[in-house]
Order: sequence, then structure tokens, then C-alpha cells
Amino acid sequence: MQSTAYWWSAVLFAAGLVISVVLYRRGAPVQDPDAAPVVHM
Repeated sequence: MQSTAYWWSAVLFAAGLVISVVLYRRGAPVQDPDAAPVVHM
């Protein structure tokens, strides 16, 4: 079945889309002004 690979990839793409929408909907993280400074590498 060649269409099985198509449906698997479609399901994985849709799952990634849903996860991305859920994560991006939360917006930017709020920083605590009293927190210690953080260095991002």
C-alpha cells in the first residue's frame, strides 16, 4: 500500500501543527523583574 505512507505523514504533520498552535498560543513568557539575570548561550 503506497497510500499508507501518505496517511502516516499527513497524521504526523497534523500532530505537529496542533502542537505548534498550542505552544505558540501561550505567547511570550512573562519575566519576573525580581528574578536573577539569566545568560542565554
